[in-house]
Amino acid sequence: MECIINIIKFLDKHNGFIMCFLTLVIVCLTYIQKNIAKKKRKDDLFKIRLEVYNEIVEEIRKHYHEAYEPEPYNEEMEKQKAYEEDFLSFNGLTKEQYKEIFYINLISKVRWLFNDKIAHMVKNLLTKDPVKYSEENKKYVLITFYEEVIGTFCITEEFTKLFDKYFKLDNSFLKKFFR
Repeated sequence: MECIINIIKFLDKHNGFIMCFLTLVIVCLTYIQKNIAKKKRKDDLFKIRLEVYNEIVEEIRKHYHEAYEPEPYNEEMEKQKAYEEDFLSFNGLTKEQYKEIFYINLISKVRWLFNDKIAHMVKNLLTKDPVKYSEENKKYVLITFYEEVIGTFCITEEFTKLFDKYFKLDNSFLKKFFR
């Protein structure tokens, strides 16, 4: 019993010090939590940008593939086309209208996540005829053919340079220690 009375007297005497200490602990924990949340937002934005970048490259590849290479016959592809046609007819859209809506949504995402210059470049690559405007788009997309039907698709260094500043890792923490 005497021990509890001594603890109460100690707490009563040092109440201000204890409150200052607890306030300092709460401030430190809040600062740590803020930094963790900031890093998490940056990581999430990086992940979203990378997914959209991969989507851009895949759509450009499909767009150029449709223009340059004939589609081989495959039963699975025929089923996929039938499902696609059913979906479009159910929604009252043509294939061109659906592509236009999809491209507008993709370009809006690009404008929001990157910038207007990249959005304009992606719009030109997706909406213009690849065969007709091949010289204009050669700066960003390269198509080569080894034979009449065998070819390769790749994006150029100029294309990837536009995205470099959005995919740099933040190494300011390491710079503090390795100067």
